[in-house]
Amino acid sequence: MSEIFILKLVTGETLLTKVEEDAEMFHLVKPLQIFESPDPATGKLGIGLADFMPYASGHGVMKSSVVVLALAQEGLANNYREAIGDIILPSTQIQLA
Repeated sequence: MSEIFILKLVTGETLLTKVEEDAEMFHLVKPLQIFESPDPATGKLGIGLADFMPYASGHGVMKSSVVVLALAQEGLANNYREAIGDIILPSTQIQLA
């Protein structure tokens, strides 16, 4: 299974993505932006995921624009895989004969 990374950009965005790289660029595969969102019931901060530049095809980021690159924790990586459709969840629908 491919590694899932968190990138913090110099512009402040935090991305969750698969990464391919060359000498100058990180090429992002299905990047999602991580944002904080308060839970109205508890007031605690949680996180959400949203498409990063959803109207663009191909996402390249200069390596010099990345402040931090880290492996995502497994729970967050699984959320990413589910969000982009890399995981097929079992059906909970009951089949009647």
